[in-house]
Amino acid sequence: MKKAITGLAAIFFSFPLLAQLQFKNLTEVLAYADKYSLVVKAALLNEKATAQDQQLHRATLMPRLDLTSTADYNVIIPSMVVPDKLFGGQEGKYSSIQFGLPATLTPALEFSLPLFNPEKREEMKRYPLEKERAKHNTSLQLEHLHILLAEAYFNILTANELLALSTESKTTVEQLLTILTHRKKEGILPPV
Repeated sequence: MKKAITGLAAIFFSFPLLAQLQFKNLTEVLAYADKYSLVVKAALLNEKATAQDQQLHRATLMPRLDLTSTADYNVIIPSMVVPDKLFGGQEGKYSSIQFGLPATLTPALEFSLPLFNPEKREEMKRYPLEKERAKHNTSLQLEHLHILLAEAYFNILTANELLALSTESKTTVEQLLTILTHRKKEGILPPV
């Protein structure tokens, strides 16, 4: 039972080691960064947004057709009292009259065509430059990321070499210490 629990614990605690990414060379590191880096994704989104801005701005130079309507309800309020005699009625009686309609519906159709708008036309000339700038910014971000990753990669390689050299030096020092201790015990070395 103890062996089974120990075996399960060993398997369970080895999963984090298997879950870590392992790269064989710098090319794999850079390819992984190009695919999953948030900096690169943000730069690519910026490129797409610039292209979309150009399309939106171009749409402002197109003809436009707007259809609108309003519906109003006006409360009926007598606006004037006149004698009935004016309309052929009895004398001494009065009637109220109103002007206008109690409900109105007003449809409208508007067509607009920008014939001359130099400001917007000049802004349209700016968008290819914006798009080019976004592409260069993406390249710059990618190159900066590659430099940082290459630096980190080579620092890790250097640290591993230094660690191996330190381990080798430690082994050599331990061997020398063993030899000196043995010689001192045998009396080959004079006491200091």
